[in-house]
Amino acid sequence: MDSTGRKLECVLAGNKRRCDGKVPTLTIVKVFKNAKKIIFGGFATKTWAGNDGEARAPGSFLYSLRNNDDLTAFKAPLINENDEWAISRYSVDGPTFGGGELFIPNNAVSNPNTQADFGTRYQPPHGYTANQPNTKSLLAGSSDFLPSEVEVLYLN
Repeated sequence: MDSTGRKLECVLAGNKRRCDGKVPTLTIVKVFKNAKKIIFGGFATKTWAGNDGEARAPGSFLYSLRNNDDLTAFKAPLINENDEWAISRYSVDGPTFGGGELFIPNNAVSNPNTQADFGTRYQPPHGYTANQPNTKSLLAGSSDFLPSEVEVLYLN
């Protein structure tokens, strides 16, 4: 948001380079799956700029506003706040959380390699565990998906 309270958008559909140096960022992913509108994403406390590789980002989290299982909105914090894989910063990719628990490739709306499969680094809601079918499909309807829209916003 700028000083007037408006959000500032730095990415539409995957070019996160425009977000480099911006902190914090909020990634919003929208998916239409089986007549459902699903909305989820991640919040990163560390910049996407830097050397290619993983980074600690205490306070980062994944979230869901609308999900495949119709659960109420939830926040999925890091299981370990000092996790070295909280975010991944690779210049050829879009926002990546947890080493791929939420992976947004560049040009995501035309790239079927987008993934949402969490539970190892980010805590899923009660009753969901890593590597289980219900957890793999919770955020986006399936672990591999094609988003209809991706935005990354930052606070100024």
